[in-house]
Amino acid sequence: MKVLDIFSLYLEYQKEYSRSDYPKLSVDNLIYVHDVDFFFQFDSSKLYENQYELHVNMEAFTLNDTYLKSILYHEFTHIYDSLMFKNKQIEEYKNIMSYYSEIHSSYIEMKSRIKEISNSIYVQDEKIAIPMDMHIQQKYLNIKKEWSNYIEYNPETITDKIKWLCYFVGHYKYLKDNYDIPEFEIVSPYSEEIYNIINDYSNEVYDLQEHFDKIIQKSKRHKDSQNFEKLQSIFDEDAINQNALLKLFINKE
Repeated sequence: MKVLDIFSLYLEYQKEYSRSDYPKLSVDNLIYVHDVDFFFQFDSSKLYENQYELHVNMEAFTLNDTYLKSILYHEFTHIYDSLMFKNKQIEEYKNIMSYYSEIHSSYIEMKSRIKEISNSIYVQDEKIAIPMDMHIQQKYLNIKKEWSNYIEYNPETITDKIKWLCYFVGHYKYLKDNYDIPEFEIVSPYSEEIYNIINDYSNEVYDLQEHFDKIIQKSKRHKDSQNFEKLQSIFDEDAINQNALLKLFINKE
């Protein structure tokens, strides 16, 4: 894929997901970046202001075309959603774009990553196509390792991982809606909120902030309790040291 192919894909996207008010994109809308952790990205706040600047990491063009198309479709869906919710007040708009739109964009992204090869379903990854069952298993392993680790053992880090939860929900929902995959199960302090996010997205609830706020509040409470326990252990250690020092003086006398 070449840079100019972005615009032909954008036109393809508009045919698949029809609206009458898509903005035009040209090379003037591209901003080249490096040393970033993404391949393509729109800023949702700027979309609200009709500024359609697509940040492009040129390293993306070393990847396969199907995967790149899926990432671009993810970003184009942010345009779609920004147009859909532009009548909202800015704070409500930001909340919708931060949560619902990330899930929606990931849903559309996964749809673009599906490949049928010899009557078998594959999911295109950055370099290779992976059988759907294997892809799902890998996703589950990631959830067990990553989510279990930082949800159950380091919940205070969850605010840094919210976007990854949105990605997973979108990918999972598309595969669950269209293919026979096992039920997603996770045991964590946040399982209720995660299930509510999945269910509400399924029912086209756009304002999902409440569930994410509960996750963040729980993580903060956990962090506060950890800090209290740490402080208490310091006090206990000081008390032990003071008692030892007192015994030392008593023994000297």
